Amino acid sequence: MKKDLSKINLKPQTLEEAFEVLSQLVEIIIDQNKEIDSLREKKKPKKAKSKLKRGVQPGHKSNQGAIVPPEKINRFVICELTRSHCNCGGEIKLKDKIERHQVFEIAVVTYEVTEYQLQKGYCVCCSESYSAELPTGVSIKGFGPRVQSMTGLLTSKYRLSKRLASSWFKDVYQMPICLGSVSNVEKTVSEALAPIHQDIAKQVRSEKIVNVDETGHKECNKNGWAWILSSMRYTLFELRRSRGKKVAKELIGPLLERIFITDRYPAYNYLPDKNYQICWAHPKRDFQKISERPNEAGRVGRELLKYYEKIFSFWKNDYKGQEITQKKTKRLKRLKKRMMGFFLKCRVFLLLTIMRKDNSDRLLFRRN
Repeated sequence: MKKDLSKINLKPQTLEEAFEVLSQLVEIIIDQNKEIDSLREKKKPKKAKSKLKRGVQPGHKSNQGAIVPPEKINRFVICELTRSHCNCGGEIKLKDKIERHQVFEIAVVTYEVTEYQLQKGYCVCCSESYSAELPTGVSIKGFGPRVQSMTGLLTSKYRLSKRLASSWFKDVYQMPICLGSVSNVEKTVSEALAPIHQDIAKQVRSEKIVNVDETGHKECNKNGWAWILSSMRYTLFELRRSRGKKVAKELIGPLLERIFITDRYPAYNYLPDKNYQICWAHPKRDFQKISERPNEAGRVGRELLKYYEKIFSFWKNDYKGQEITQKKTKRLKRLKKRMMGFFLKCRVFLLLTIMRKDNSDRLLFRRN
C-alpha cells in the first residue's frame, strides 16, 4: 500500500520526530522493493507461435552452401543399396538420378622442411675460404614466404598477439616458432610491404573523394594514433604519434578539387568549405537529440530528420549509380532551396531564443 508522502514531516524539530521520519521512509523503501521483486517474478507473455514454415521463405534467397562441381571434388564414395527386393517382394530397380551429399573437411597438414646444403671450399695455394650462396628468394631467417605471410595475417588482420600466433602454428601445423621469430618475421613482412604502402599512399592523394578518420593505437607500449584514408579503390593505414593538424595536412596532401569526408575533429578545420564534408552520421545524431527536446526545439529536430531522410532517399533511389537527368537535377535544386530556407528559419529561431534567454528551446548548431 502506497503512503502519502505529503503527510511525512520532512522538517523534524526533535530527535524523536527524526526517528519517526526515518522509520516511515524505511517502510516506503521496503514496499517499493517488494513491488520491484513482484514485477521481476512476473513471467513474460509467451511469444505467439509463428505460422511460417521452417527454412527459406518464398521470395527469399537460400543461404545453403552451393554444391561443388565434380571437377573440384577430391574423392567419390558410392553408397550402394543394401537390399535388392522391397518388403512386398518386388525387385528394386535403380534410378538414373542419384542424391548428392557433400562433406567438407580440412586436409591434415603439417609443416615441411627444406634443407639447403651449402658447399664450402678453400684455395690450395692461399687457403682463402669460399662458400656457396642461398638461391634467390630464400630467407636467411629460417622461414619461407607462406609462413611469413601467415604470420603477418594473424598478427594484423586477425589481431593475434605474438604468443597466440606462435601457439597457432604449434596447434595447427605442429611447427615450432618462438616469440622472437614472430617479431622478426613481422619486421620482414613490413619491409616487404613498404613499397606497396607508399604506392597506395600516392594513389590515395590523387583520389577525388576521400574519407579520413583516426583512432587511438598503442605501439610498443606507447600511445599513438592509427590514421585511415579510404576511397572507392584504396584504403591507407598510417601509424603516427600525433593526432594534430600537422599530420592531417601531411597525409591529406594537396587539396585541389578533392573532397574530404571527416568528423568534426578540429584538426580538419583548416580545410576550405568547398573541400570539406561532414560525415552525415554525426549531424543525424545531433538531429535525433534535438528532436527529443520539448516545445519548438523538438519540432525543429524532427524537421531536420525529415530533410535528412529526403537527402538519402534521393541519393539511393535517383542518384547513386544512375544517369543524372535534367529532371533529377531540378529536383535536387528544389530540395536544396527548401533546405536552405529551413536552415534560415532555424537561425532566426536561434537568435530569438538567445534574445529571450529561453534555455529550454535553445538549439546547438555546428559547422555544416
